[in-house]
Amino acid sequence: LTDLVSSQIVADALRLYELQAKIPALSPNSRENRALGIAARVAVAEEHSRLCDEAERIGESLVLRGVGTRLKGGGPLSYSCMVKPEAAKALVQYFASEDGKAFIASATALGIDPQGGAGEGGGDASRGLSASDDPDDQFAGRTVVITGSFGDLKRKDIEAMLSKRGAKVVASVSGSTGLLVVGDKPGSDKTRAAREHGVATMTEEALRDALGLPRRIAQETLF
Repeated sequence: LTDLVSSQIVADALRLYELQAKIPALSPNSRENRALGIAARVAVAEEHSRLCDEAERIGESLVLRGVGTRLKGGGPLSYSCMVKPEAAKALVQYFASEDGKAFIASATALGIDPQGGAGEGGGDASRGLSASDDPDDQFAGRTVVITGSFGDLKRKDIEAMLSKRGAKVVASVSGSTGLLVVGDKPGSDKTRAAREHGVATMTEEALRDALGLPRRIAQETLF
């Protein structure tokens, strides 16, 4: 719980969405801004460029941490995070409020600090709890969809490894999906749905690295 209070991911997600809301209104090509004087247009263009740079910097940071995704097309408006705008705003506002501060202070005084991961008797992925022994595991508590083929790796084996790490593997992409693992010749419906819902994606190479598996061996043609 204390990690959630000071979560940089939540703070970055909220800032990203704030920037994405501001950027369109500052576009130098908008009708309103084209009607401004030269000095004002230059100032707007500089602010637009600064906010775009900040949004892309935060977006790339979230992607690298495995909680963000970069949508097709690129640019500062193409990033999304697993923590959605309403959730990020609610968390930040609550923990900054007097009620939130009082709750945390009371819990701390009582020695209460709920932990992520599995409870007694093992995890329950369907309820968002992790079966992994590592609460920081990037798959723990995430709903995962797999699409495509993975060379020598069988789909059922990947599902078993992900489940062991605390993930809930499902068949189709929805708004509750946390990650889409993409192999060769992925299904177009799943990849399209992932873009629409802002679901983070992971390549086969990244999956193998995360699971501690060797890199895929290139198939050679024998003569």
